Amino acid sequence: MTNSTQNTLARITSILALVVLLSCSSGRHIPNHTTGTSTGYDSQSSVGTENSNWQHKTTINNTHWDIESLDTARNVSYLSEVEKDIVLELNKVRVNPSAFARVYLVNRRQNYNDRLFHRPGQPDLRTKEGISALEECIRTLRNAAALDHLRPSRGLSSAAQDHVRDTGPKGKIGHMGQDKSTIDTRISRYGRWSGTIGENISYGPETAREIVIQLLIDDGVKSRGHRRNILESQYVYVGVAVGHHKMFTTMCVMDFATAYFDKR
Repeated sequence: MTNSTQNTLARITSILALVVLLSCSSGRHIPNHTTGTSTGYDSQSSVGTENSNWQHKTTINNTHWDIESLDTARNVSYLSEVEKDIVLELNKVRVNPSAFARVYLVNRRQNYNDRLFHRPGQPDLRTKEGISALEECIRTLRNAAALDHLRPSRGLSSAAQDHVRDTGPKGKIGHMGQDKSTIDTRISRYGRWSGTIGENISYGPETAREIVIQLLIDDGVKSRGHRRNILESQYVYVGVAVGHHKMFTTMCVMDFATAYFDKR
């Protein structure tokens, strides 16, 4: 296979990974046993019920965030380093959304050429909306209120890991498990929850920050459901799992909850 052919295939794969992310809804579950609204591109439904390398702390981080207080998952034993980094990036968005936009999103403008997003050293990604989705995200974060940080949850992380293990090796996408599980049934295996729960899934990105940024921009997702989950004030706990996906190499599941009590 020639280098040209390999580069073409790599580019196609990257584009497909982005498209699949955009077609995956962010599961959201509404209080009082009402039906959860679908928040994904092309209205893929997901209904529910009620009931970064750590060693390289930059001056920017120390200026805008108290990293030590936000790195709530660093000392837990059940998460990998990238999963811990994801919790940190989520907390950075929540406690200082305008700084996150200024530090990490504004400089991405220069990488757009119409709907192509250029990544140095990697294949370009073809987006659905181009720079307009990025600009909307920047505006939203600049105007967003500061929120409390999220706390890691072993039970929610176990539920997220179940979905990775169930769907990743088979190359499946979406919130419904191959075992017919939903977010509700998965997180109820490991504890009891109340308030509101939600789920984000990404396919393709491998680093913590890129996973969070892609879900924040939410290109092609009309409802911006993934972004809404990240910025949801009701969420207090989060579980994260990253694993292999047969088609898109990497997938990440984030499960959120207002209140969650692990089973002993």
